[in-house]
Amino acid sequence: MPLTPQSTLRDLIVLALGRLGGTARRADILAEMDRLFGGAFAVEDHEPVHTRQFEESWRNRASFERANMVRDRLLVSRADGIWQLDRLGREHLDSLSGIPALPASRERIPADPLRNFAPKDSSDYIARLAGRVLVKSRAHEELIRDYGLWAGSQGFRPLTLHPRDLVLEHPEGEWLVEAKMLYDGNASEAARAAIGQLFDYRYFFYVVPGLPLPSLLALFSESIGGAYVEFLESLSIASVWRSAGSWAGSSSAVAAGLTAGEGRAREQ
Repeated sequence: MPLTPQSTLRDLIVLALGRLGGTARRADILAEMDRLFGGAFAVEDHEPVHTRQFEESWRNRASFERANMVRDRLLVSRADGIWQLDRLGREHLDSLSGIPALPASRERIPADPLRNFAPKDSSDYIARLAGRVLVKSRAHEELIRDYGLWAGSQGFRPLTLHPRDLVLEHPEGEWLVEAKMLYDGNASEAARAAIGQLFDYRYFFYVVPGLPLPSLLALFSESIGGAYVEFLESLSIASVWRSAGSWAGSSSAVAAGLTAGEGRAREQ
């Protein structure tokens, strides 16, 4: 099968940058391209090429295309390793009505469902401030890790895409997840913070022509109470929380298979 054309790689770069807010580092752009379009690349696109290190052909050719895009003024010319859409690049993003079509007959390469799931270290760490030493908890990262691994075992594909806490891919749609710890049982503070960040990230990372918006999921370290569960549901935000060593959640979370109760995710 032929390699993906450079013109198509250009479109995919623009779409990935659009999802990342228009500015990102090479590694983040390639990760987003892989997440969105990796399954549609030809087998030849995944063949390794030898530069300073071995990397897949499409990644190497995307870097060459970046230089062409700077020349054509779709990307800003920067020397700091950042890829940034220029005015013509944003106009091109607006002109794309959807994901560029790739031949349906290409052989797909099975993807590791945990390939792009890399939660941060959950161990406690020491912060040294003037006059005192504090031991801080990374329970937030542990919450994300535990739920991401569980979701991965249920047919979802967990991804850690900074600054988003967690993204869950599934054939029936994508979920944007924001995790919050409850401190001293303060459910109102945790719920309000989750609402703000979920709507913020969905607006700035997903308003791209031709790509659907994700569903929203708030993940909590413990129950937030029935009133806040209903409040989140009224905003079309599902919620999940730790419960007796497992995961409980709102009605929409149960229906989508996002809890350990009924409605498990369908097999991919």
